[in-house]
Amino acid sequence: MIVDHCIFEGSSNTCFSNLYYATIMNSIFVNNFPAGIFNSTFINNLCRVAGTLPPSGGNTGSGNINATNPNFTTYTLGSNYSYAWNYHLQAGSAAIGTASDGTDIGIHGGTSKFNESGEVLINPIMRQVIINNPTITPNGTLNV
Repeated sequence: MIVDHCIFEGSSNTCFSNLYYATIMNSIFVNNFPAGIFNSTFINNLCRVAGTLPPSGGNTGSGNINATNPNFTTYTLGSNYSYAWNYHLQAGSAAIGTASDGTDIGIHGGTSKFNESGEVLINPIMRQVIINNPTITPNGTLNV
C-alpha cells in the first residue's frame, strides 16, 4: 500500500491499525504521532507533534520533518478536517518543495492536485447544459 500526499489530522494516533509493509510519503500528521504501522517506510513526511518519524515498529525512512508546524493558511489546532479550513501552505512552511517529487508535502503537492470541492482538476467540468431541441426524431440530432 502506498499513501502519498495526504493529511492525517484525527484526534487519535491510530490512523493506521496493524498496517504492515506500506510506504507513507509526502504526507502531514497534524494532531497525533502515527501509530499502528509496522515494517513500513516513511519518506519525506511532516509531523507537527513531538516524536521522530519513522515511528518504532521496524519502520524505516528518510527526509522526514519532525515536531514542525506545517503552517496551513487557516486551521485551528486540534480540529478534524473541515471545508472551512484552507490547507494550502503559508510562505515559509517547511513542507514547501520538500516532497520526494520536489512538490509540496500534503494534499496540494504531487501531480494530481487536490481540490477541496472533490472535483478532479485535470478534467473539464460541466456545470450547466442547455438542450436546444429536447424532442428529436429517431436518428435525429440533439443540439446541446
